[in-house]
Amino acid sequence: MAAMLLLSGCGTTGGRQVTDRMWQAADVNGAPIIGSVIPTLQLNAGRVSGSTGCNDYSGSVRMLPDQRIAIEGISRTERGCEPAIMQQENTYVSILENAQGYSLYRDGSLSLIAADGRAIRYRAGSGTGR
Repeated sequence: MAAMLLLSGCGTTGGRQVTDRMWQAADVNGAPIIGSVIPTLQLNAGRVSGSTGCNDYSGSVRMLPDQRIAIEGISRTERGCEPAIMQQENTYVSILENAQGYSLYRDGSLSLIAADGRAIRYRAGSGTGR
């Protein structure tokens, strides 16, 4: 399932970098992060990858005209975690798969927003994700 995000072709918005960096989830659809491993997002060189807080995931990214991007073919490892963390993971991946846009805020945080209004809020992490 493809997810559509509004991103500029060069990976920046108003001079702020969106791609080629690691983002750490601050919340998943308004719920605080559960567990000790923080979900992450990286958009680099045609790939999307990160951690769900339990499993690692990856997929492909295609830059499209009109400041859009398609995330396709998300796959994840198959580790089992506590039920609450697995529920967080399922919600997290569902939002990624259904994302249609994003907002980049003055404080440097990023939200991916699904068509149904669910969202993941990220803060810039350390590292470039390369």
